Amino acid sequence: MHSTARLAEMLDKFSDELRSKSFEGDLKSNFLLEEINVMQENRSIGLPNFSPRAAFLTLLQKKAKEIHHTPFNFVDKIWSYIGEVMDSVLRRHSDNYPQLLSS
Repeated sequence: MHSTARLAEMLDKFSDELRSKSFEGDLKSNFLLEEINVMQENRSIGLPNFSPRAAFLTLLQKKAKEIHHTPFNFVDKIWSYIGEVMDSVLRRHSDNYPQLLSS
């Protein structure tokens, strides 16, 4: 498979993984109930149709903590794949130069 297509496939899998992790949390607990609980904890005066900043930040931090390892794992996979591609390309182009090949 061409490396660009393989990288696109890996990016699609990463996107699907992020979506599935964010939906897992929503299925386990109702998001609206979670928001109501956070707003009750952060009782403050504010506009009726807007959540207070503290409540928004609390919910955002919770969602970010659920998925924070995913980007690091994705970068590790991409980096190892790029290393494999570079290794195979360098080996293929250095076949005529045995002194460049490792023993």
